[in-house]
Amino acid sequence: MKKVILFSLVLLVCITMQAQERMIRIDNKIFNFGATVGLKSSLPVINVLEIDGVEADNIQTHYSVGYTGSVFCRINMNRFFLQPSVSWHHSTSEIRFAFPEQSTQLITEYYNTLKMTLETIEVPVLIGYKVVKEGPYGLSLMAGPQFKYSYKTDYDFRFPDSQNRFAIDNNSFDIYIVWGSA
Repeated sequence: MKKVILFSLVLLVCITMQAQERMIRIDNKIFNFGATVGLKSSLPVINVLEIDGVEADNIQTHYSVGYTGSVFCRINMNRFFLQPSVSWHHSTSEIRFAFPEQSTQLITEYYNTLKMTLETIEVPVLIGYKVVKEGPYGLSLMAGPQFKYSYKTDYDFRFPDSQNRFAIDNNSFDIYIVWGSA
């Protein structure tokens, strides 16, 4: 409950900050900054699930809504800009499944569950161009590399007769190319 209250408070502050920034004319500023908070859902695509050489049946993927927060700054250079930012993401997903011998039994709920929790830090560095610079409307296109560090990955396996939990020790670094418009 404390997390929900804290998240709501941060969301309210960020909405207020963005509303105040929109009231101020920012055309001639060299440097802008801001923060965002939001919701994020992980969408794993599972085609085949095999454990100890046995392929699972009746795979159901349940997506949970995670949360995200970021801070960014924008360095304006006439119509071009550079926008680095730092983002933190937390997401979870759950997969429920049955093995072939369990599928033949008339059961209403799945015996096996795999729950994954992922926490990452992402640092995109975007270069953008302001296509439309006139207020109150605007259109910017941006693209650039994004560096991702997955610092916490937990798996929780629940079977009818046991429960296992482990975390992956090898933290992963990834690089992506991202693009967007604002």
